[in-house]
Order: sequence, then C-alpha cells, then structure tokens
Amino acid sequence: MGLIEDLQRGRSDPAFFSHRFCKRKLHDGQCAWMEQANATVNVLATGNRFGKTSVVTVGHAHSCIYKIGGEHRYSDASGAIDMEAMAGLEYNTAHAAPSNELAKIVWTDFNRMRRASRDLDVWVDAMPRTEPYNITFIHDACWRIRTVGDDASALDGRSNYLISVDEAGWLVKLEEMMDNVLLLRVADVRGRIWLVGTMKPGEVSKGFYKYAIRAAAGMGQDLAIEHVTTGKALARRKYPVDPSIYRYCAEHGIELDELLDAVGAKVSVGWKAA
Repeated sequence: MGLIEDLQRGRSDPAFFSHRFCKRKLHDGQCAWMEQANATVNVLATGNRFGKTSVVTVGHAHSCIYKIGGEHRYSDASGAIDMEAMAGLEYNTAHAAPSNELAKIVWTDFNRMRRASRDLDVWVDAMPRTEPYNITFIHDACWRIRTVGDDASALDGRSNYLISVDEAGWLVKLEEMMDNVLLLRVADVRGRIWLVGTMKPGEVSKGFYKYAIRAAAGMGQDLAIEHVTTGKALARRKYPVDPSIYRYCAEHGIELDELLDAVGAKVSVGWKAA
C-alpha cells in the first residue's frame, strides 16, 4: 500500500498506525487498550513491564494526527468525514504525571519515535526542549505535557480530547482532581481520560483503586488485587467500601458481593486500627 492508504488505515487501526508510523509494535494487551479505551474514564491498571509509556505515547500521537473524537463535528448523515474542514479544528490533548521527571518520559519517548520515523516526524511543527513541554503539529493540534501538581490546575482552562495521567495510583487527591478539573476539561468535546498506574498491593491510592474496580466490573475482568495500606510496623489495613460503590451497585441492580466476586476484590466494610 502507499502512504495515503496507510494513513487511511491507521485511523481505525491503531496497532497498524503504531507499527507503520511510530516504528513500535504493540503486544496484544496494548492493542486491546488502544482499540477499547474510548469511554469517558478509562483505567489501565497493570503490572510492571506492560509498556504503559508506549501506549500513552502512541495514543497521543494517534489522537493528534487524526484528531480522534472530533469527527462528529465534520461528518455528514452517511458518516463521511470532511477531512479538509476537520484539519482546521483546534485540537488539544494533555499528559500529566506526579513529577516533571515522570511527565517528561513520554516527551522523550515521542522524540525517539519521530527521530526513527520520517513519516511521523513530518507531522511535527515544533517540539521545544524547554518547559513547559508542548508538542505542536502542522494541522493545529497540540499535545501538552505537565506535572499534575496538588490539584491538577495545570490542566485547567483548555478543553482536551484526551487527557492521560501517569502513575495515577500515587495521587491521593485523584477523585478531587477528577471532579474539579479533569472531567470538566473533556466534557464539552466528549473527550477521554486515561488513568494509568501499576497495581501494587499497598501502593495505590484509594481513588485509583475505586476507579479500577468500576472499570473491571464494566469490562467483566478480574482485578485480582486486595487493596491495603502498610505502616511502619507492617500493619495491614483494608480500605472501606466507598459510598459511591454502593450507589454503583444500586444503579445497576447488583449486590455488593456480586460486584466484588466479579472483579476479585476484597474490601472491608470499615477501618481497623493497626
């Protein structure tokens, strides 16, 4: 196939786009994520060495080049997209992490990708090495990379079609950030949020664990981890069931035990002093 045909295929085939334009071959789990993570809130809770950085980097590149999520504004009744008109859409995505060092990892990964692929590099208008890190594309798309800070305020003030948060399990104020900033920043453009983290017993925040339970229940998958905290004396305490979990069960007409059995989670009904 020629370049134009490859570009056309890449829109609906993220795995092909990654291999052809990013020179990065995704494994089955990464492919599944790229194809399915299209809800408003998506949780990627994995073990080490899954390749989360590659998924996030390819995800933003794919989103920015094709302006994923903006199609409905430029589609006719038959579903055909006016690509020339959509090229003028102001399109933004954002990636954030708890520290600047972690946030820059995806900037470095994308820089490596574009240096390896002329067909990817041609889309990049500017990629300055100075902070704050912004990657602008030739067709009015911009990918901003920030530290999430204490309240995610660095992500406020601009609508985004994709927001990814790396090491979201470290964020003790994740729920507050979601309610006050992140969900608002994707709402008006029907954007997506990717919460990315490594599931380690005792090392993920209550908020991330809760979002992971919901995502696992929605996908019918086994979460396979008991959330606990660890203290100086190696005391182990389970998190209590958050009230929103009870509301979730009531909304879907299921019992709490059914939900927990479905996702393989073990959650206590109250705190127990260490």
